[in-house]
Amino acid sequence: MDEIQLKKTKLFYELVEYVNELKENSDEIRRYSKDMFEEAEDDFERQNDRVFNINLYILIRLYKKEYNQMKNERGHFNLDDYYDFIDSIGLNDKMNEVYSKLPKMIARNEIVPYVTDNPSFMSMIR
Repeated sequence: MDEIQLKKTKLFYELVEYVNELKENSDEIRRYSKDMFEEAEDDFERQNDRVFNINLYILIRLYKKEYNQMKNERGHFNLDDYYDFIDSIGLNDKMNEVYSKLPKMIARNEIVPYVTDNPSFMSMIR
């Protein structure tokens, strides 16, 4: 396995661990229910929400310090905070564009892609 693949694998396992911890112990983002990560084979909107949640948790995991700081300063984390957060963390242009489009894609019932499918994804990993 090459170095990039090892980093991806390590990140994936860290993400799985973090998501499981959030599902059990956290109310960080109250809008999402604990079962949001479970399969929803026949429900397109729920699948889309699930993909969005995974994408958001990847972002929160990679920028946990910045997320916690913003949440502590504002006392909440809503959609406006989401956009401010994306703008404040210095993502490259492509990843910024991807994350900025996700809520609008959900609102229009478009298929939400996993951010890990984007070639620019690895630039997020510090």
